Amino acid sequence: MKPLSILSLLVVMLTACGATTQNGNSSTNDEFKFLKELGIDVNSIVKLDKEVILDYDKYPPFIMSDAQQKVLLEEVGDLYRMDEDIEGNFSILGIRALPNGQTLILYNVEFGDGASKVFAIYDKDGKTTDYMDTGYWNDTHPDESNDDYTHGTAYGDETTCSFDSPSTMKLARKYKFFEWTNNKETYEQKVVKEFWSIDKQYDYSITNEGIFQLDNITSKNVGPVDAKIATLEEISDLNFVPSTDRSLFDRVNQLALRDDIRKEIPNENCQISYRMMGVVQDLFHSQPQRLLQWISTHRDLNKNALTGVFEACFSTGLLPKEDLIEEIDKMPQGDARRYIEELTAQWGPADAVG
Repeated sequence: MKPLSILSLLVVMLTACGATTQNGNSSTNDEFKFLKELGIDVNSIVKLDKEVILDYDKYPPFIMSDAQQKVLLEEVGDLYRMDEDIEGNFSILGIRALPNGQTLILYNVEFGDGASKVFAIYDKDGKTTDYMDTGYWNDTHPDESNDDYTHGTAYGDETTCSFDSPSTMKLARKYKFFEWTNNKETYEQKVVKEFWSIDKQYDYSITNEGIFQLDNITSKNVGPVDAKIATLEEISDLNFVPSTDRSLFDRVNQLALRDDIRKEIPNENCQISYRMMGVVQDLFHSQPQRLLQWISTHRDLNKNALTGVFEACFSTGLLPKEDLIEEIDKMPQGDARRYIEELTAQWGPADAVG
């Protein structure tokens, strides 16, 4: 067999090196192929490397066309968010090549005054394999201020994202109570003093099938954190559990069973009750059939407090009974459907007549 020339050997070596990336992906020419086929200029979008940098002046979001949104977001997010009656803006903040030819996309989803950050994973053909809504990353909730708004206190959320390896992701979230000052000329707000903070870290891995998996949550309190606030933040942790996680409903139920939470349901004027009902409301919007099936297989209400929270969503008017009836009609005929029909027959607004 004739030996390869040095030039031929170099060509072979360079071709082999180009066949895979450092992340073990297929040829770089195939990276983001489905995005290119949609007419998206991937070179103009930030590549999510070690960390996510949200500098909209330096890295402006990629604004998708209606056609691109329809394809990419068809299986991403709650269906009610895609309602034509609800005006929203969807853009791409960054993309990341994953092993096995998969792609991670970070979306910015704007509704009203807030902007939620949504991750979605796609296979090499552009099929959605999983998604996760991680809420508002930077949000300030005013507490009190002086008349000219130059000094006051507020609660604040700060979330960052980083990647330690090709198939892992980390979200670091800080919730704090602080004192601030505001320069009236430049409108620049500065933190003067931090009274307390709750520091969270959520560690995820991405499976070979392109599914988010929550591996661990760590939490550290700095300063005198009120017990009620700590409880509210434990409930907020549920928003960071991937919707595909098999333990999601069990996690919600475990919290709902706690005495300090269960005694507050339903109480429209209680933050704990409202936050818990919000979690279950989102579950019903995003996974109604899975929620109803879970309830039908957990019939001991001494061990199942999630059902009580779900009922409270209707008694307080957070969810309309018509939506529940529509979902029950979609259930296959059988014991589970009969149980849900009987269980929810009298559910409805607390002030309903008759």
